Amino acid sequence: MSAEQVRYVLGQPTLLDPFTPNAWYYPMVYQPGKGKKVSQRIVVHFSNGVYASHEGEVIDDFRSKVRGQQDRELDRRLREQQRNTTQADDEPDQRKPIVPPAQSPDGPGQQPGVQTR
Repeated sequence: MSAEQVRYVLGQPTLLDPFTPNAWYYPMVYQPGKGKKVSQRIVVHFSNGVYASHEGEVIDDFRSKVRGQQDRELDRRLREQQRNTTQADDEPDQRKPIVPPAQSPDGPGQQPGVQTR
């Protein structure tokens, strides 16, 4: 792969060391709220402008490692709310239909049996 192709796949390198121009560094440290710190470091090496090798490993299932307890609780509540909404939509509507008021034979706006002069 060329350097441009690596940049397309991994994005712009986080660190370019002027003393090692044939290496791109992708360090990452993330700590969600009170959760555990997660870090990874990937170094991509080039030879004559072409990918040669890399060091480090991409974290498997990164999202599950950085989600804190609060995030999981919010997701649980959201799923429960969506499930309740779906169930409510599936049930027939138990409310009474709206019936318009009776129309007076004397005309609109008149109550039946009430005469006006």
